Amino acid sequence: MLIASLILSGILLLAVNVAARYAENPVGVAVGWAISTFVLFGSGMCMVVFPPVLIQAGILTVGVLVAASFGNGVKAIRPLSILSVLIAYGILCLSFEKDRREQERLLTAYPMESLEERLPYQPQASAGNSSVRLDRLESLIDDDRSYRTHALQRLHDGTVTRFVDRAGFGVGRMVRVPGVPAETSVKPEPREDSPQQPDYFRPTLPDPTRWPTRPTSSALDGLHEKGILDFVNPRGFGYVKDRRHVAGFQSHGFTRVPDSAGEWKVASLDLVGLLRHDEPRVYVSAKLPRMDELREAPTRPLDPFETTALTALRGGADMHTTDGSDGIRFVGAIRSARQCVDCHGGDRGALLGAFSYRLVPGR
Repeated sequence: MLIASLILSGILLLAVNVAARYAENPVGVAVGWAISTFVLFGSGMCMVVFPPVLIQAGILTVGVLVAASFGNGVKAIRPLSILSVLIAYGILCLSFEKDRREQERLLTAYPMESLEERLPYQPQASAGNSSVRLDRLESLIDDDRSYRTHALQRLHDGTVTRFVDRAGFGVGRMVRVPGVPAETSVKPEPREDSPQQPDYFRPTLPDPTRWPTRPTSSALDGLHEKGILDFVNPRGFGYVKDRRHVAGFQSHGFTRVPDSAGEWKVASLDLVGLLRHDEPRVYVSAKLPRMDELREAPTRPLDPFETTALTALRGGADMHTTDGSDGIRFVGAIRSARQCVDCHGGDRGALLGAFSYRLVPGR
């Protein structure tokens, strides 16, 4: 829009100078042009798209009227018309420089980083995963992603001022599209430490004959789906160009204890890792899983139930459950949604890991 602004400024400059030389009432015609331009470009989107023209017209109107009040209106038209252009585009240049400095500061604070070291292995495809379940999860992730993703994309895609870094001078150095996003729009939301699992090492169970009704598969599925959504933290994805270029990423991790399933509560929740070890391992932590905290956490091999469950998940199941003396056990799949493929690689629906749950009566 800069070229259009310069053309409009040139038309106004030419019009008022022609009026100063040939019109019977130079001051009236010049002020009329300036006021008309100010009114036209001071409304709606024009005020946003053509601010230099608006500033030029405003300065010219006020300047000519003030000069006319001292009897110097005609003589002042030409210098004021030139001065108004210089001031208007001088302000624009200062704005460009301010944007450039802010952009460089934000780029330093939120740089592009590679996730290859964090994600050295690609997931293997698994058979028969539920497309309907993935569709729903992808929709929930999209709904939960914030404006922050788009703001980081604007910041890193260069849709900001590039003035002093360009060669030459003048129009070629003042190419501008939508400016620098506010820092509040790219700053991540603060996250508290992962919640503790109070019953992780101290399971307390009532007499099995007094257990409440077993939760339905739908209730377990809803608990697991909400757990995945909390764990992946869509608002912390940042801007993902590819796995080597990611800005503003926050590690996956739980922020709250998953909801109960009917009258049953989550007593323990373990992450089953498939990608970092030669054999599947379960991370052992009294805190709910969070990836940046689990890197140094101890691991254990899968128990017999988890081994059977993982075989079922690799065969296409999304959940595997059993009842035991220690409560309800179930393992839920963590599959690669469309948004996960950008970083993790592999195919949509590939098995990334699993959550191993133990539920006990909530009362």
